[in-house]
Formats: sequence, structure tokens, C-alpha cells
Amino acid sequence: MEEGKLERPPKEIIEGFRAIPTATISDVLDSMGISGIINGLRPLVPGVRIAGAAFTVKSITGERGTYSIADFPVGQVLDLMEKDDIFVCDLGGQQVSHMGGLASLAMKLRGVAGMVVDGGVRDVEHIISEGFPTYTRHTCATSGKFRVKILANNIPVEIGSVRVYPGDIVVADDTSVAVVPADKAKEVLQECQRREELEAQFVAELKKGSTFLGASRKLGIM
Repeated sequence: MEEGKLERPPKEIIEGFRAIPTATISDVLDSMGISGIINGLRPLVPGVRIAGAAFTVKSITGERGTYSIADFPVGQVLDLMEKDDIFVCDLGGQQVSHMGGLASLAMKLRGVAGMVVDGGVRDVEHIISEGFPTYTRHTCATSGKFRVKILANNIPVEIGSVRVYPGDIVVADDTSVAVVPADKAKEVLQECQRREELEAQFVAELKKGSTFLGASRKLGIM
């Protein structure tokens, strides 16, 4: 298994993004010409928002018996993760489970923020009962043992059509999963915070009786 390098972002950047919805991030990324929104993943634990550093994993699948247990060293990978990391797995969207209840519990106890799997996870009831934030392409019982080979961790991966690099900021909520390039994180966060403040003012205007159009014009949005 190839092991790349992960440079984690400053903690204050991660903390800042925890307050930002993915919809706002999407608008800011659009304005900067950055493709960073992953749609089509299912949130297993609703009502939460996570933010953290992308700990990327690239794996491949085959028919049962294609690979050995040694090809699927999940425990070795988990032992490398740290608090506020987010497990981001590129399994090519295959309907095979890469992670389950025990792995999710191990990550939770390490302080890992959550996982994003472009493939399958299983033990859904266990994951939900532990409240471990999980965003996945599929839920399926099919085990990854003898079917999955972990090629590398902390190398660039592709989730959907979005390229994710180790250390990128990942934000996920009920709406979507957003990926912010590490070198743009501070700039994106500042613009997101500005837009969130503007939206709060918009809400206040509406609650005071203003029309949607009136509030838009007053705040210079339209």
C-alpha cells in the first residue's frame, strides 16, 4: 500500500467551516470557478454538519477471492488518522462495502470527524446508533474482504467528478458534500462568512415585514 503525505490545515480554518452550509460553499466555489461539490451521496446520520481534513484512500474491487485479507488493511489505515480528519474513500462508486460498524466506532473514538465513501458501507444500524457522520454512495451488506484492495492513502482521489487532495477541507451536511482546496481555504472561508452575515441580515429584514424583493434591493443582492 502506497502512503502519501497529509498536511493538515490550521484548526481555526476547520472550526470556521463547521459553521458554513455546503450551499453557501457551493456559491462561493462557483464564483471562483472551482468544482468542489459532490452530489448524490446519502447521509446516514441526518441533522449534522462536519468539517475536517481529507484523509484520502484509493481502493479497487474485484470478484470475491480476487484479493487477500492482506490487501485490505483497514486497521492499518485507521491507525494513521487523527482528530478532525475525514475518511474520504474512492472506491469508484462500486456496490461493495469498504467500511462498517466496527471501523466507524474506531474512527469515532479517535476523534475522526466522519467518512465520505464513493462506494458502499454496511452495518448501517450500528453506524447510526453511534452517530458517526457518514456519507456514502451505497449501503450494502457485501463485504470488502477478498473483494477490495487498498492501493494507497493520502494521494489525490476522485469522488464523483471532484478531485480531492490530502488535506483539502471537506464539509458535509444533509444537502451535499463540499471540497475546498487547501490553498484556497482561507479565502473561501472569509467569503463564506461574509455571505452568511448578509443572509442573516436578509432573514432579519424578512422578519421585520420586508418583501423578498425589498430586502434584496436594500442589501444590494439584486
